Order: sequence, then structure tokens, then C-alpha cells
Amino acid sequence: MTTIPPYAGIHHLQIPVSDLDRSIDWYGKVLGARRRGNVDHKPSDAPLFAVGLEVPGLGVGFELRLNPTAAAGLAGCGPLAIAVEDPADLDAWVEHLDALGVEHSPVLIGIIGWVLVVPDPDGIKLRIYTNAHHNLERSQIQYHSPWLENGPFGRSGTTAAVGRISAVPGSADELESLLISLGTVARKEPGNLAYHVHRTADDPNEFVIYEEWSDPAALDNREEAPGFAAFMEKAGPLIAGEPQVTPLIRED
Repeated sequence: MTTIPPYAGIHHLQIPVSDLDRSIDWYGKVLGARRRGNVDHKPSDAPLFAVGLEVPGLGVGFELRLNPTAAAGLAGCGPLAIAVEDPADLDAWVEHLDALGVEHSPVLIGIIGWVLVVPDPDGIKLRIYTNAHHNLERSQIQYHSPWLENGPFGRSGTTAAVGRISAVPGSADELESLLISLGTVARKEPGNLAYHVHRTADDPNEFVIYEEWSDPAALDNREEAPGFAAFMEKAGPLIAGEPQVTPLIRED
């Protein structure tokens, strides 16, 4: 066995985003993040593709990188958890987020402490976790809250479906942008566990959407979510034929 070379902690964290300006603004309002212009990732022959932020109290560098595919893939996951001391601090965060009009979970019972979940604009879950332990019975941990689950595919007891949508030739890029925006809306619904938009490899005009919901009613009612009617108004002329939706059944 070889000796592991030394390392000196975490240099910086990287979060993928689908819209740099939107996420810079969001993390600025929510966490007080300030842009470090000297570490902008902008080649002389290409557009800006990543920015460095300084987040007070985080202790390490923080980077937002333009990568819509990776951002969609991480939606529902919580790669970043920041610490506060106790539930009273979470109450202060609730007041802060409510004042900003930023969506968040209620205060939840995590594995060892209390936690508040805050989806960023791409549905990636920022978690605010207490250092204080609750010492509660395991039965009281909210394992199955949609706010805490990461939406693994095919989870028992959930409902999933695959949709196929074809774009009118020449409209695929515009339709893809609208589908990604619809996914952002869907992932903010309480019953949503996953919503991923894919372009098929053999037909650039065809899209496959995988979606997972906490129960059949949540899946059936997803078209009532805010933003769906506006999506259909814009996307309708871009869609060729009728979208196909196939419910999935777990066999194991």
C-alpha cells in the first residue's frame, strides 16, 4: 500500500448552475456572498463560465460554474451544509429567508441535529444544520421528508414516469431552455423528488424527461403547479405531435 501524500484541507467548493447572474444574485442575498472578480473564469477568447465568491463564515472558497447539465443532475441533492449552533439560529434564518421571499423547508429533524433546507435556483439543496444534537429517538428522524430525500431512482413507495417530447425542427434549443425552466419549477413542488431533462443521443429534436414524485397524486397534479400553464403557452408551438408519458413500476 502506498503512502497517501499530505493535503491541507479543502481549497474551495464548486456548485454547477444554469444561469450565472441569477445564482450570483441568489447566493448574494441568501448567504451574503461577495464576488471575487480577480478569480473570474473568463478566457480572452470565450465568455465568462465561472465566478469565485467569498461567503462570510464558510472558511473556504466558493465557486459557481456554468454547467446546466450538471446543475440539473444535482437538483434535489444537498452537497453543501452550513453549520449554525442551535434551533434558535434556524429561527433567525427562517425570518431572513421569509423577508427575502426565498422558499425553504420547515425546521426538520435530521440524523443528529435540526436542519433547514433551502433550494437554490436550480433546485440544489443548501442545508443549514445545527451543531447542537437533538438526542431524539431514531423514529422521530424525518427520513422520508421530500425536503431531505435526494430522490434516488426507483425508490419504493414513490411514483415515477418518463416523458418523451419532440421539438419542431429548428426549435430544439428554445424548447430545451423552456423544459429546463419547467424543471426548476417542478423541483420546488413539495412532492417532487426528481426532474431531469435529457436530449436523446440519436435525435437532437427529441427530449426525455425523468420525473419522480412522492405519491401518485403528486404526479397527477403536477400540471397544476405554478408556471406550467405559462410553459405550455410558450412551448406549445415548439412541440411536434403529442408528448408521450410512460408511468414506471418498480418490480424488485
